[in-house]
Amino acid sequence: MDVDETPEAEQGVLAADKYASLHAMLVSYGLTTWALTENIPPKAEQPVIWMLAFLCACSEAFGAAAGRKDELAPLGALGAPDMSLGERQLRVVLADSYVSQPAQSEYY
Repeated sequence: MDVDETPEAEQGVLAADKYASLHAMLVSYGLTTWALTENIPPKAEQPVIWMLAFLCACSEAFGAAAGRKDELAPLGALGAPDMSLGERQLRVVLADSYVSQPAQSEYY
């Protein structure tokens, strides 16, 4: 599917199913701070888009070009031996959210 194409209804349903699968994988890796039905936090959107694009490219139902999966793997593969850019970025932005404020130093 090209960028300017409108997805068919079936593809929308498949993408929603793939997102539910991706969310479950992210939960198992401890990489979510949002529920499946909540909006993705803005700082996590791009990594999640890459991961979802990779999952969709892996599915024959989307009719992705032959090399598209290999092209997207470095961006969005989750749990790969060489961590993808999307996974690295997601880990960074989520680590940042857990440390919202550095501890204050106390001098005596």
